[in-house]
Amino acid sequence: MDMTRMEESVLRALCAGVSMNEIAEHYGVSSKKVSSLKRGALTKMGIDNISLFFLSCDAGSFSGHLFHAFIHQ
Repeated sequence: MDMTRMEESVLRALCAGVSMNEIAEHYGVSSKKVSSLKRGALTKMGIDNISLFFLSCDAGSFSGHLFHAFIHQ
């Protein structure tokens, strides 16, 4: 199952160090919605541990100018 654009954006922002509250504010949604999007995306990636996700960020799986891409969507 493919991630939605919103799910991917949330993951990219999290990798870039953007907080859940900042993501929620940017999109005009609740932090609970952002959490749900994060959970759905991680499930689709087969990751059940948030620490593994952040390790993949550190390994460059979501590298690039992530914060810039997030803000300028």
